[in-house]
Amino acid sequence: MLRLVIGWESCLLVHPAVPARAWFDGNVGAGVMKRMKVRSLLRSLLETVAVAAVYYITARLGQLLAISPGNVTAVWFPSGIMLALVLLRGYRVLPGVFLGAFAGNAWAYFDASSISGLTATVFCGTANGVGNVLCTGGAAYLIQRTTGTRNPFRRSVDVAKFILFGALLGPTVSATFGVTALCMAGFLAWDAHAFAWLTWWTAEGLGVLTITPALVVWATSSWRSVLPFRSLEKLVFLLLLLAGPIGLWNDRLVTRPLHLSLFVITSLLLWGAFRLGRRLTFLAILLVSGIAIVTNATGRGPFLDLERSQALLELQCFLAILTGSILVVTTVVFEHREMYESLQERTDVTQTLLDSMPCVALLIRPGTREIVASNKAAADIGAVPGRCCYASWWRRKEPCPWCQAPKLWASGEDQHLEIEGAQAIWDAHWIRVSDDVYMHYAFNITERKKVEKQLSKSLREKEVLLREVHHRVKNNMQVISSLLNLQAAQVKEPRFEGMVRDLQDRVRSMALIHEKLCQSRDLAEIDFRQYAENLTSYLLQSYEDTSGKVALELDVEAVPLGIDFALPCGLIINELLSNALKHGFLDRETGSIRVGFHVHDGFRELTVSDNGVGFPHGVDYRTTSTLGLQLVIALVEQLEGEIELDHDNGTAFTITFAGS
Repeated sequence: MLRLVIGWESCLLVHPAVPARAWFDGNVGAGVMKRMKVRSLLRSLLETVAVAAVYYITARLGQLLAISPGNVTAVWFPSGIMLALVLLRGYRVLPGVFLGAFAGNAWAYFDASSISGLTATVFCGTANGVGNVLCTGGAAYLIQRTTGTRNPFRRSVDVAKFILFGALLGPTVSATFGVTALCMAGFLAWDAHAFAWLTWWTAEGLGVLTITPALVVWATSSWRSVLPFRSLEKLVFLLLLLAGPIGLWNDRLVTRPLHLSLFVITSLLLWGAFRLGRRLTFLAILLVSGIAIVTNATGRGPFLDLERSQALLELQCFLAILTGSILVVTTVVFEHREMYESLQERTDVTQTLLDSMPCVALLIRPGTREIVASNKAAADIGAVPGRCCYASWWRRKEPCPWCQAPKLWASGEDQHLEIEGAQAIWDAHWIRVSDDVYMHYAFNITERKKVEKQLSKSLREKEVLLREVHHRVKNNMQVISSLLNLQAAQVKEPRFEGMVRDLQDRVRSMALIHEKLCQSRDLAEIDFRQYAENLTSYLLQSYEDTSGKVALELDVEAVPLGIDFALPCGLIINELLSNALKHGFLDRETGSIRVGFHVHDGFRELTVSDNGVGFPHGVDYRTTSTLGLQLVIALVEQLEGEIELDHDNGTAFTITFAGS
């Protein structure tokens, strides 16, 4: 078993018996690295030999169809195979290309009868090897550099670059090197240079056009997805592909000038291009070209009324034009199919999103107001793709006057509007999606508006009822206050008269709360400053004997206060202010009372202070027997607050409690 150790620069397979630290001691690591380098070198050597062998074998097959002059072959299989290998495996296969080209051409023109003959053989082999390396490597570099991929058969523009660099420019270099070397070595007459160069160039270009696409596409695709038996149509196509060219390529069907077989083969390839995709079509190109060349070389097929070399050359030109055209057509069809599938996928996603919206949703073109897509809710009211939104939805002959699409396009900001139609109320939105499409969606809020209207009506009724309650409570308390006032007039003893007046003040402070709530817009809270002003003003009027020599300072923040807090605070102010007016200035001509209310960090602070004679030092206000202070302590506990007394300068009570 081996374990993986990450070193500085590479991943090494380490035997478990060797500690990982020993790798960095030098001896073990250096030995393993040396063995890995040897293995890598052996793999590269084997790959080079394999590529050279493939080149040599396919070259010998091509030379079986060699024609005069110069024994130049009309079909060159290695050009397409080597370009495919460079695209798939990289430039490391180029040494094998050189060795294979050298061996194949040297064997074809081998002459060991003399030193000059042997030198000419080596020269031709070397020139052909260099030409093939430049042809294959240069074409692969230009294809990958301009297309950015090793598979240039996904876009039509990449196919055009493949044809330009691989089938036209590359063979130009190889044919120039090869034919010129043959002429310089004496194996070919210079006056035959042009015809031999054209034959060579056509052979290599045809090899690239027929073999490279099939190898590259099949090597970069899943084999299971193209098995013929997975589709009856593919099976029929494969059978026709194998039997059709052989059966049609006979003398009875290829009479000039009709060449019926050529039209049938072209139709077969177009069938594959439009229906079966790139892989089977490129395979069909390879098989049809091979069958055509073999049958033509054996004396069957078209162009037999020409001389053999001319017939092969004309067949090459026909196959090159046919192959190039089918390559382009197949790739354009594949490209359009991918675009259609991508567009269909986007359309499906868009439709799914539209259908998931719980409202009427449309995609509309701004110029024509044509509906591009709509969901089921929109289709139910007649707004379907292909129709104008205002005609299908609103049954109008012209754009709706309330439509916000022009405003959306002018400002670029999303628009919103409530539209009240004859039978429904819509909460409509306009959103820009792209430069030529905007989304218009609207919620039917008719039922919601009905509910809101009912709730609003019910709320108004409850507000009226609540105001009536506060008003009646206030009236009842005023009746009680009036009764207490009448009772106080009949009481002759001053002590009992004061008790009745204190009770009357307490009732009045509570009645004032309900009066303010009745008058307030918010039935749950009152303005505490206004309430404090009214309460203190009433108390000063109640104690006319003392109020004339006492100045009242009111420092109350204008904060809203609920009845649960306002009522206890009002009673506390009533008790403490009444005590100050009754007992704080008995032996003094003048004085001042301060009432404050402030909010600090979520806590509320109520202060009632005076500069009078002060609270007796020997009396504990928390345990006093007077009803007023007992009521104050009880109200502070109700507020869950704290109360403090300051004796330094008169009397100052401070109540602190948390706000809600």
